[in-house]
Amino acid sequence: MMTIEVPCCQGLLEIAKQAREQAERNIPIKHIIVGIKGDVLKEDWV
Repeated sequence: MMTIEVPCCQGLLEIAKQAREQAERNIPIKHIIVGIKGDVLKEDWV
């Protein structure tokens, strides 16, 4: 999933994690954080 570096987007990752738990599957989630200028700041598998 991709989010912007602003604080309001951080809750989206938690929603994705909760959905994975409810699905009872080990679904890989790649979290990509994009800066306000469009550059990729960080990529992690969670």
